[in-house]
Formats: sequence, structure tokens, C-alpha cells
Amino acid sequence: MVVNTREDAIGLAKRIVGLAAELNREAIMEHGRACIAQLEHCEARGIEDANTVFGEVGGPDRYKVRISTKLPRARYGDRQWS
Repeated sequence: MVVNTREDAIGLAKRIVGLAAELNREAIMEHGRACIAQLEHCEARGIEDANTVFGEVGGPDRYKVRISTKLPRARYGDRQWS
């Protein structure tokens, strides 16, 4: 999103940071619920390793906010390690 002043950018970033924090909390909770459901599924069927059925768990989504005067460089793929 483009804004005209630094003050506008900071104000917008603060609002987005609040939304990102809420989305992070929701993602963590949903990830936990999904893990529990997968474990219950496996336990009910005597499966000892849930990864053999559901694959490796990657973790919840995360969101970041950055203010820049330039367009960011396009990056694709898993950003967990960036």
C-alpha cells in the first residue's frame, strides 16, 4: 500500500501490526487445534507416528510489517527462515 507521508505510513503500520498480532494469535490457536485433531485421529487408530499420515508439521503462519521507501524485492517460497 502506498501512502503520502511518513506519518501516514507509521499510523497505517501500527494498525497493520495490531491486525498481524491478532492473525498470529489465531494462527497459533488453529495450528494447535489441527495438531490435537491429528494426534487424536492417530491415537484412535493405533498409529504411533502422525507424520507418516499427515506429513511434517510446519508450524503456524506468521505476519510481519515493514515500512519502506522502495518496492520490496520479490521473494517466494517459505519465509520462515528469512
